[in-house]
Amino acid sequence: SREQSQLLASGIGATLRSQTINLADTLVTVTVSIGIAEDRPGDALAQVMKRADLCLYAAKHGGRDRFVFDLPE
Repeated sequence: SREQSQLLASGIGATLRSQTINLADTLVTVTVSIGIAEDRPGDALAQVMKRADLCLYAAKHGGRDRFVFDLPE
C-alpha cells in the first residue's frame, strides 16, 4: 500500500542518514532518493519500472533525500 511504501522509504532514509562513511579521511553522510510506483491492473513490469524511474528523478530534482510516489492516472 501507499502507506506501507511511505513507512518503508522513510525507514530506509532514516537508517542511511544515521550512518557515516569514512571516505579518504572525510566523514560522509549518505542520503537516498527513492521513486515508488504502484503496480496497477494490466501493467507490464516495464511500465511500473518506468514510472518508478520517473519518480526517482523527480525526487532527485526536488531536493534529493526524499521519496516520490507516482500519481494515479
